[in-house]
Amino acid sequence: MVDRFVYPFQEQGSASGVRKFHVFTKKDGSPGLNLNGVRFSEMTAELTPDSLNEIISSDGFERDYVEKFAGMALPKSPDAGRPKLMGILNATPDSFYPGSRIMADEKLLEKMIQSAPDIIDVGGESTRPGSPAISVEEELSRVSDAVKYITSVCDIPVSIDTRHPETARKMADLGVSYINDISGFANGEMRKIAAEYDTNCVIMHMKSTPADMNLHVQYDNVIAEIVLFFYDRLLEMQESGIRADRVILDPGIGFAKNINGNLKILREITSLHIGFPLLVGTSRKSWIGGITGLPVEDRLPGTIASSIYLQSKGVEFLRVHDVSENRSALEVYAQLLSPI
Repeated sequence: MVDRFVYPFQEQGSASGVRKFHVFTKKDGSPGLNLNGVRFSEMTAELTPDSLNEIISSDGFERDYVEKFAGMALPKSPDAGRPKLMGILNATPDSFYPGSRIMADEKLLEKMIQSAPDIIDVGGESTRPGSPAISVEEELSRVSDAVKYITSVCDIPVSIDTRHPETARKMADLGVSYINDISGFANGEMRKIAAEYDTNCVIMHMKSTPADMNLHVQYDNVIAEIVLFFYDRLLEMQESGIRADRVILDPGIGFAKNINGNLKILREITSLHIGFPLLVGTSRKSWIGGITGLPVEDRLPGTIASSIYLQSKGVEFLRVHDVSENRSALEVYAQLLSPI
């Protein structure tokens, strides 16, 4: 575990080249902020990029790490350009949104291809709260045909949504470009496969497993805990030989977070611009229902509102069920911000 880490405030400092940061330092004993079971002290600072790099490299970070992951912990300016859209396909009987279940309606697969997302994410195991794990054999039987079909009829990059290394390897053999791992590449074998096949890696934050993650929604500071999780995992990814430009970070909206935790993450999403692209999945999730009182079938407007917001904050990837509708809204928003 790293001994010191930082992340930026949403607002920028007033002086040119100066930014405001939270700085966390590991400490023995208590009191202190409890992050993943370890105590940290917290301070705030106004720093230039040069002085920030000096702090990072002086304690808890090897110089090699800072050089390889250039831009680590530096804030990202929001970009009005449209994020890449990752379309969701679930080869499951029980994912939380029935409209994504291709096992129930094979036409959904063709509809997704026709909507031309930037990436198609295929999953064979439901990860809704309370969902049980399934065997690798069952997962492979669900996803293989869909992945084979997509790669045979179009050039859209395919992502496999799995936490099982065996599934990831089989799908990498079929040509998937992304491994989207809800367990955050905690398994060393998963990191080995990603390095071997040079796949893009979506590292998601979650506590425990989908079966009981709703029992783990309390945080002293959810943003700090997610950032610390990312830093620790990034060190492991580097040690496993995974290229920095293959890494994408996902804060895991809805995974071991309650509505307040989800809202805090979204409100402070720019604090997660720590040098790597962000992927955020808000599509039709329960926090939207908590605000609107609407069932999953009626949460598209809330999803689009969150997509526009995240585009305004410079998020690079959005994972969505409804590709065409989100794309249209984001393109209109981008045009409204363009100079005449």
